Amino acid sequence: MRIIGGKFKKKVLTSIKSGEKLRPTSDFVREAIFNILGENITNKVFLELFAGTGAVSVEALSRGAKKVVLVEKNRKNLNLIKRNFELLNIQKSAYRIINRDCFDFLNNFDEKENIDIIFADPPYNKGFIQRLLNSLKNFNRLTDDNLIILECFKNEPFDFHNIFELLKEKKYGETKLIFLKKNY
Repeated sequence: MRIIGGKFKKKVLTSIKSGEKLRPTSDFVREAIFNILGENITNKVFLELFAGTGAVSVEALSRGAKKVVLVEKNRKNLNLIKRNFELLNIQKSAYRIINRDCFDFLNNFDEKENIDIIFADPPYNKGFIQRLLNSLKNFNRLTDDNLIILECFKNEPFDFHNIFELLKEKKYGETKLIFLKKNY
């Protein structure tokens, strides 16, 4: 797993051992996300839910995000994230790693800063996308120019609740990226 662009470009991250239960966002899909975002990542606060390896957040920092907040429930994954941030000597003021269930985190948000961009890559076909949308419906700490990026299985069903505006949808093999804006 390598960083695609920005100041950490070509840096290799520690990943998981083959056969373990983690499906990191592929280099190809990460590149697509950040090509779509372009300069819109600069100076933004980026929240990664179901953070896994933390590669998407590292990519966000590499491309100019002001701060990243990573939420991961699994201790093994949490240690992997910490190793990757230490490996790159990322300043502690640029990130916060939280060991917590993502839904509990969203429902009991206690960060000081508002969030500009949310990225979530939950396990595929488990109903997590709909649960996320239900939680985000009441999440009031997004900035006015917010962006929500969901990575899911290409055929996973969900309902926007007329609260979210679909900005873009892209498919990459079995993966679908959904770009939303929460309307207030």
